[in-house]
Amino acid sequence: MDASAIEVALRRIDFARGTLQIQGEAAVTAREAAGAARGGSFGDGAITARLDIRNASIPDLLKEAGLAADVGGTAAATVRVSGTVRNPEADVTLDIPQAAAFGEQFDRVRGNVHYTNGSVRFTGGEAELGAGRLAFSGTYQTNTGQTNTGQTNTGQASARDWTRGDLSLDLNAQAVDIARVAELRTLVPSVQGRLDGKFSLRAGVQPGGVYVLRELNGEGVARRLTVFTEPLGDITLAAETHGAELALRATAKFRDASVQGQGTWRLEGDLPGSGTLRFSRLSVASLHDLVMIGATAKEKSAAPPFDGFVEGGATFSLPLRRPERFQGEVRMETVQFMPAPSQAPRPAGAPEEIVLKNAQPVLISVSAREARVRSALFTARETNLEVSGAIRLDSAAGADLAVKGSVNLAILQLLNPDLQARGSATVNTAIRGSVRDPQVNGRLELKNASLYLVGGPSGVDSANGAILFDRSRATIESLVAETGGGRVTLSGFVEFARPVIYRLQADVRQVRVRYPENISTTGNAQLSLYGTSEASTLSGTLTLTRAAISTRADLGKMLAASTRATPTPVPNEYLNGVRFDVHVQSAATLQLETSLTRDLQASADLRLRGTFARPVLLGSIAVNSGEVEIFGNRYTVNRGEIRFLNPVKIEPTLDVNLETRTRGVTVNVTMSGPPQKLNVNYSSDPPMQSREIIGLLAVGRDPSAITRTTDISTASSAAGFASQGGVLGQAVSEQLSNSLQRFFGASRVKIDPTMTGLNNLPEARLTFEQQVSRDVNVTYVTNLNRTAEQIVRFQWDLSPKWSAIAVRDSNGLFGIDLQYRIRFK
Repeated sequence: MDASAIEVALRRIDFARGTLQIQGEAAVTAREAAGAARGGSFGDGAITARLDIRNASIPDLLKEAGLAADVGGTAAATVRVSGTVRNPEADVTLDIPQAAAFGEQFDRVRGNVHYTNGSVRFTGGEAELGAGRLAFSGTYQTNTGQTNTGQTNTGQASARDWTRGDLSLDLNAQAVDIARVAELRTLVPSVQGRLDGKFSLRAGVQPGGVYVLRELNGEGVARRLTVFTEPLGDITLAAETHGAELALRATAKFRDASVQGQGTWRLEGDLPGSGTLRFSRLSVASLHDLVMIGATAKEKSAAPPFDGFVEGGATFSLPLRRPERFQGEVRMETVQFMPAPSQAPRPAGAPEEIVLKNAQPVLISVSAREARVRSALFTARETNLEVSGAIRLDSAAGADLAVKGSVNLAILQLLNPDLQARGSATVNTAIRGSVRDPQVNGRLELKNASLYLVGGPSGVDSANGAILFDRSRATIESLVAETGGGRVTLSGFVEFARPVIYRLQADVRQVRVRYPENISTTGNAQLSLYGTSEASTLSGTLTLTRAAISTRADLGKMLAASTRATPTPVPNEYLNGVRFDVHVQSAATLQLETSLTRDLQASADLRLRGTFARPVLLGSIAVNSGEVEIFGNRYTVNRGEIRFLNPVKIEPTLDVNLETRTRGVTVNVTMSGPPQKLNVNYSSDPPMQSREIIGLLAVGRDPSAITRTTDISTASSAAGFASQGGVLGQAVSEQLSNSLQRFFGASRVKIDPTMTGLNNLPEARLTFEQQVSRDVNVTYVTNLNRTAEQIVRFQWDLSPKWSAIAVRDSNGLFGIDLQYRIRFK
């Protein structure tokens, strides 16, 4: 330091305290006083200085200066001082890595500060937030202090109160990551997006760090907003000040909807103000995504099975300094729900009955504490539902809503597209809990309801009863329904957890089920369904009282069809997880009613296992007596047993002995093994060769058509064609039988495309057979090449041993034969 009467100069400054380091130089030159011989006044003297500051703790410096500000960081600065001692001026170049200010964290802050006469001007300011940049500039003017007499001290520098002043600031944000802005992150957790904008503001600063907004102008855009990775869209906000009022305008785009809002706030006190919002059609899918923000992936995947939209607006009042005093009213002019386009077709003739819409505007009052439904009435065809109550927003109490009215059950297709329903129900329920986990309490009464589930073997008609809802459980108080011509009484409960839990019991009386194709069974059952929607077991006992086979069915074709792969049923979320454990037995009075059988006595002892997609039968069916039709021929059952032994699929194994009489010949057929490897043995009385028996059974060929005098090669050729002709005749007969049988009233129609004679000339014979009674049979045969050749045969079995046969042969001769049959063993 060099000192004299007119100058004090610090030639080298090296100051250190802790990590703080200050280096530089400074000088003060005295102002010469009038009339003084030498020297002067240092109080009005000029000052110059240059300082380099390193590792300066900003909170410590502000504390020593008596200022309270939420600013942190360690700064490096270059300071140049000029002016006088009383009114110094300074230019400061700042560089603050890892800066903090007003709750925000910055990677780096740079800028230039100019101080003069109690004011601070910021220029070239730049704050880094990751890849984003925040450019700023502005001024801060302190208020001038007062003397004890209340007059401004003009003889000396006025005292400055840095805790009071006016702040003006210009901000320009470029690609700022919203997640880095603490204030926005506090309001909306897990928010992501990019912020761009330009604003200018003017505010008053009061002791304690209180800011009073006086002016705000500019526009900002938040792009590609997401919350919990759920995309929301873009939001644009514009602000403009008119006198003492601030006007805000906002537009937003979310999925398929646009939102527009505007409002005004007074720049005084708590900044009171109000505004309006208007949103276009917001789809159910988008609304679901909004509600499920922050939910788990499993909760998000449970999207509503229906389609629809809402449209309306809202008005609100909000003091910006006291957001807890928020008040608003949501008004939805249009609310509509309908089946999604991907759902099953709507019931023909009445598509409007499964469209649910509001009968009047839906009004909801909203505050910081709750959202209360003031008016909500929904209608559809024969449906009226009224919703009232509130949803708490300030606690974990959740919703407290009431739903009451009458419902056309066709509305259920909105909840499950595989469910087709009819009838009505009366609803009086209360809904509590959260939107994601609702808990229902109340009562649902069904009146003549009909429910049909796609992929299910049967539906439910005339369902009447009541279901009680208690939190997340539905208990069947009483429910009686008709299905398959019988009656079902249900009891138990369903718990709507994840997954859904079943505890149901069913008492079934005389219910008919048409499964598989062409087979109808009727029986009684005591069944129980235990488990969840993902894995459950249907167990109990099924007692068969009646079985019927369609007139269009043929037992031989049914056995052949059983060898083919079973098609996979239509997928259904309610049926795919069900496994069977059902004991199937026959009643003592089991009846088999079908055109294929007569007086058939059977008993069954089976165990149904597997699933709807892959059912399995284990056990056996025993047939004691009766008649059955196979490939157009009627057989008497001497012995029959069908066993199911395959544990992975339904595969019958046969052990059957059948007997039939045709053209005066008694034929015994024994079948054993599974249908795909069926062993068939033939025997007859009188004895015949296998080819003759096949020709007789397949196309009704008279065994005497091939004589012993026929040439061996001719007979061999005829035999080969007889076997092939039987198959061909059966294929042709199959196409004609149904139509001709209905037209002529015949029991069986057969075509025999054979070659006979020494020259192997083709002869096609058409045979009509009519079973008049158990013991009387009439046969008509004509040669399609020579229509004059016609045979009429009448057979009457007088007893198991005696038969009377009347024949009109191809030559027109008529005769009667009496046959006596005796068997020697």
